[in-house]
Amino acid sequence: MSFFLESERLLLRRLSFDDFQFLFKLETDPEVMKYIGPPRDEPTVRERTQRSLDQYENGTGYGKWMAIEKESGNPIGWFVLTNLDGTELIEVGYRLDKPYWGKGYATEMSRVLLGYGFKQLRLEKIVAVTLHNNRASQNVLTKIGLKYLRDDRFYDKDVMYFELAKDEYEANLASSTT
Repeated sequence: MSFFLESERLLLRRLSFDDFQFLFKLETDPEVMKYIGPPRDEPTVRERTQRSLDQYENGTGYGKWMAIEKESGNPIGWFVLTNLDGTELIEVGYRLDKPYWGKGYATEMSRVLLGYGFKQLRLEKIVAVTLHNNRASQNVLTKIGLKYLRDDRFYDKDVMYFELAKDEYEANLASSTT
């Protein structure tokens, strides 16, 4: 199995249909989906999985990747770098299984994805959105350097819009190494 990206405690790899049961478990768990939307049915999860697999072939470098905990070898969730709700904006995001909440994994791997987006893909900015009451994800976004800019509407929901420009990312990197 080849891995796409790695952090101190996690590995990212492409999704496969072998991951379907784990993905279905995530997408149907009301607690996991609390700040995303209603739990999804099996046909919807299958269609979303197929779209993720198809995205690997489009040559953009964007995608959704399965996160694997190095220590246990267990899948813990997924991370994504993809178009925000059909726009040209590129968003960072994640979904983690409940046993892995509060361990810093979202922050750790999201930082790695920012580096990939700015360095390898040469993106000029990366964005994210959260529902207003999703404090945990808002904390992750601010820890990795994204700044809240405004309330907006994406995915048919009123959301908080966060953004990080490449020059701000590079400035943050420079200040953290001194």
